[in-house]
Amino acid sequence: MKKKIFISFSEIDSEKLQSIKKSKLINKDFTPIIATDVITPSISLSDKVRQGIEECIYFIPLITKNSINAQWMNQEIGFALGRKKWIIPLVESGIEKNLKGFIHDQLDLTFVFNDEKKSSTFEATLKKLTSYLLDQEKQTIQDLFPGRWECHFKGKKHNGSETVTIIDNVYHKSGTATFDIENVRIDLANKKFFYTKIGKEGTPSKGRVIKGEMIIKEKGRQYKGIEVENNYETKIDYFKIN
Repeated sequence: MKKKIFISFSEIDSEKLQSIKKSKLINKDFTPIIATDVITPSISLSDKVRQGIEECIYFIPLITKNSINAQWMNQEIGFALGRKKWIIPLVESGIEKNLKGFIHDQLDLTFVFNDEKKSSTFEATLKKLTSYLLDQEKQTIQDLFPGRWECHFKGKKHNGSETVTIIDNVYHKSGTATFDIENVRIDLANKKFFYTKIGKEGTPSKGRVIKGEMIIKEKGRQYKGIEVENNYETKIDYFKIN
């Protein structure tokens, strides 16, 4: 299944948007969400934006000297942050110190382009971004969870522990397949990963949708974080069973 990338942009940068559409960023692994291209007459543009951000795995704002003060883009970035999306800015060189709000110069701005330098033109930076995303896609949830694990959970709705294995993106509880794992996002640089657990048909978990956000305490050994289901948070600890 292709991973969805939401492109946030200002209309004044339409030329660069066309470069994105023609680039290798749009390949067999990724599909772009460009709200203005979505043809659904009965849905407003703002609703298309919200829906697109909800569905995406990666959120890429194109921030240039033309769009740095665009209020609409700042709102999109804020909404993406609120939905805990993976935000990867494409930033024009020379405006870093002027960035304020959600995206600012204290962040690790990896993808900065300068069309006056051959090594960092917009097209070259797009290639760099594409390589980065493809490397991210090579990481799997199975890489993080080899073998058997002990899961401890504590919340208003659920408390206890269970033995867990993850095989082929399926969560097994005490040897029984209970959840499919989707929307996996692994950010090794910041020692975090995210996922969605979908209850499998024919099991007591059918119909459940659980979103998880974990901190990597020790890769392959220990993770700590929260899972959210119907606005209820549950604290989660995973420990590798030797």
